[in-house]
Amino acid sequence: MIKIKSGNLYLVTGASGFLGFPLVKKITEEGGRVRALARDEGKLIDLKEKFPSIEIHPGDIYDKFEIKQAMDGVHGVFHLAASKHVGLAETYVRENVKSNTLGSLNILEESLNHPDLEFILGDNEVYDWFKGMLSNLNNISDEEIIKIDKKLGKKPKYGTIKK
Repeated sequence: MIKIKSGNLYLVTGASGFLGFPLVKKITEEGGRVRALARDEGKLIDLKEKFPSIEIHPGDIYDKFEIKQAMDGVHGVFHLAASKHVGLAETYVRENVKSNTLGSLNILEESLNHPDLEFILGDNEVYDWFKGMLSNLNNISDEEIIKIDKKLGKKPKYGTIKK
């Protein structure tokens, strides 16, 4: 089980997305520090206004240099960045592969340069971990969790890496 450690820095990719906001909130409430990475600068600024202590890092996980910078000094990675809309993924295959496959590969490759990195959670694992945290802490009903599942739709599979 992943536990947020007070004072540790965590990278959240796709921080401006559906799960990004509540995850950033949870990490900061637990005393962790957040580096938020996302393509949408406007949403990152909104996130920074709500959570002034976070670092924002506009960028794309497809860019190896951006990943290298974003992962510098982090203790763990919550990897949420992905193209999730099936219809768009079928139409814009190249963009989907850049984000979901090559971007994820960039994160995994860069992790080899960080022997102190404690974990990388992919979006399914982040979702399952976070869903459990929400249901335990906020007494969210099974019906609410089912609504979240339906809203997210079918999720791509990523593995969990613990060092």
